[in-house]
Amino acid sequence: VGKYYVKATVAASENYNELTAVAQFDILALDMNVTAEGYAGTYDGQAHGITVNAADLTEAKVYYATEELTAENYLEKGSLTPITLTNAGEVKVYYYVVCEDYNAVAGNKTVSIAKADNAWTTQLSCPSVEEGNTLTPVAQAANGEVVFTYSTSENGEFTSEVPTAAGTYYVKATVAASENYNELSSVVSFEITAKQNTDTPSDEPSEEPSEEPSNEPTEEPSVQPSEDPVEPQEPAKKGCKGSTTGLIGLITLAGALLLSKKRK
Repeated sequence: VGKYYVKATVAASENYNELTAVAQFDILALDMNVTAEGYAGTYDGQAHGITVNAADLTEAKVYYATEELTAENYLEKGSLTPITLTNAGEVKVYYYVVCEDYNAVAGNKTVSIAKADNAWTTQLSCPSVEEGNTLTPVAQAANGEVVFTYSTSENGEFTSEVPTAAGTYYVKATVAASENYNELSSVVSFEITAKQNTDTPSDEPSEEPSEEPSNEPTEEPSVQPSEDPVEPQEPAKKGCKGSTTGLIGLITLAGALLLSKKRK
């Protein structure tokens, strides 16, 4: 490839002088058949870059950069190492292809990686409990830390305050978005039941003996009247002994009279 000159000469002869002529000509470079493709996908932890092919030209060299490459700067700004992207994001990659006897080819393609969706490895659950017991929500994500928040409504405002009173509640498990993963969340309901009253009467029988009523008729004490006539008592003499003897006699007499009336 380049500019050249050709000279034509006819040597002198017996009758003719030498004859010469010079002409310029160019050898032009060929055009390369270069194809290039960018990349668009979702984060998978692998490195991705653009793809540049120069047909079957094994001697072709591809230079890469994140700024535009030209014939003047490709050796300085470009690199033969492909530019790749692993994390979610986007980058424009410039290329410059050279091969002896071929025209250079320049261009650019984009590498775009979107965030991936996170996933639950353990689905969210929260067993209902009785007042006074600790809530134990459970959830596990493939990537990131799970944070639990609570609300009284499925679509209401969720806060970090853990409910303690009886009622129906909702718990949300959230894994915040990261560099490579979208946010992940899930909501389930649970109940806190009222605490049961433990001060209930015992069903055990009382240990105190119960007095069952007797079916036997109660025998009244009988006081048989004396067949001997009751002699009038002399007035009790003053003093404790005389008073006691008189009182006993009166009680005995009253009992005899009462029994006699009942028998009649």
